[in-house]
Amino acid sequence: MRVLTEPRCFYYVRIGRLLLVGIMLLVSSWNCEFSLGQQDANAGQPSRGKSFRDAIAELDLDAAQRRDIGKALLEFGRAARDGRQPGRQGGPSREAALEKLRKEVESILGTEQMRILNEKLGGLSGTPVPEGAIHREWSIAGVKREALIFLPKSAQPGAQAESGAKTGGGAGRLPIVFGFHGHGGSMAQAARSFHLHQVWPEAIVVYPHGLPTPGITDPQGVRAGWQKTQGDQGDRDLAFFDAMLSTVIKQYGGDPEQVFSTGHSNGGAMSYLLWTARGEKLRAIAPSAAGSGALRKGTPPPIPVFHIAGRKDPLVLFAVQQLTIAQVGRINGCDSQSQPWQGVAEVYRSTRSAPLYVWRHDGTHKYPDRAPELIVAFFREVSRGEPSSEK
Repeated sequence: MRVLTEPRCFYYVRIGRLLLVGIMLLVSSWNCEFSLGQQDANAGQPSRGKSFRDAIAELDLDAAQRRDIGKALLEFGRAARDGRQPGRQGGPSREAALEKLRKEVESILGTEQMRILNEKLGGLSGTPVPEGAIHREWSIAGVKREALIFLPKSAQPGAQAESGAKTGGGAGRLPIVFGFHGHGGSMAQAARSFHLHQVWPEAIVVYPHGLPTPGITDPQGVRAGWQKTQGDQGDRDLAFFDAMLSTVIKQYGGDPEQVFSTGHSNGGAMSYLLWTARGEKLRAIAPSAAGSGALRKGTPPPIPVFHIAGRKDPLVLFAVQQLTIAQVGRINGCDSQSQPWQGVAEVYRSTRSAPLYVWRHDGTHKYPDRAPELIVAFFREVSRGEPSSEK
């Protein structure tokens, strides 16, 4: 029996490996590429994505884990295929299928291996790195940090900031926009979802990547996110912001007087944190679906703010966001009455040159499709001075 059993076992192992390879190749052909820039950060070349298949191959997994991941991928592939069939209804959306895949892989790998996988992939976002991105890396307290940078055609890589006493903006300087992904997202996912570099092609747009951080739906801190208040996580993300801003100003000709920040959910809270901790460096912020514990611990200098809130948000409750909006209004010295703006939003004028814009939409926690357009319109408007009412 022993002589017959060993060949049969080896036969099944071989078939299992071939099946897994076939599944991985099939998933790759479905364009299920997950984001991780691979080239030298100093090269300043467009980033390419690293596949989920390659990242999984680098993990120390047993046969059962690889088999179960293969099954999860096969099921995801079927859902993705069915979702692309014209006229097909009733199946899960791509976002729902990705979230199911994320949870299944996390249950198979466990906390530590999932943390390692997230570091390799930048989160299970299912999003390839957009074309034209420059992938940069920094070392912050010995930890590698990453971001994608999009430059206007007029920007010259390596351009140095003007020397001498002049440190302000001027002709030829470029506005700088930071776009922070939500918890569990990635720099590539933010670039695809926000696409601010397409809406405002004249600006330098930076999409940073977070580190594993505890969150509302991730108490163990497996997925990428941002610190919530000053002192949290050793202020790692504030130090990261400082390094990115310095690079963009010195190397790409960014305007230190036109620095903007936006983000969704945990990324929106990061924008509020920057206001409280680095308010003197910011021209305006535009948080989406976010509250702010940081505002309760300090009073930042008044700057223009655009808050986007969903009335049906199940994660960051609308009532909580309303409290944040009211607090912003008090800090900025805003009127109690608003004026319409852009057909869907409103603006509260300020006695401190820091107007508050608010878009209360009827959606949930999902990032609104029109958000990038309105955020850029807000940034452009406040960079010119006080807002005008609806025309």
